Amino acid sequence: MESRWSRNRRADTSIYESYLNSKARISKQVYDRVNKVREAQKELQDIQVAYEEYITLACGNEEVAMNFLIKTYGEEKARAAVGRPLETQEAAQEESQEATA
Repeated sequence: MESRWSRNRRADTSIYESYLNSKARISKQVYDRVNKVREAQKELQDIQVAYEEYITLACGNEEVAMNFLIKTYGEEKARAAVGRPLETQEAAQEESQEATA
């Protein structure tokens, strides 16, 4: 026959193991998120460095440098890295019309 003390101890052990499993799972989730943010930050820094190099290669022409950056990294990442919002087709056309006027 099992004693009451033995049953309580098993229950306490089970609760503690559940706590440890939950703690490990949550710690892993936090660690994974932190790593994703670090990787994204590193990628943005790499794109910013590439942009500066492209500006140099394009003799200071930021538009040409941005076009190279977009072709290399994609428009969303390129614009996010250099702090330029995505342009709508209409806004780009208006800007080019103003430049030629």
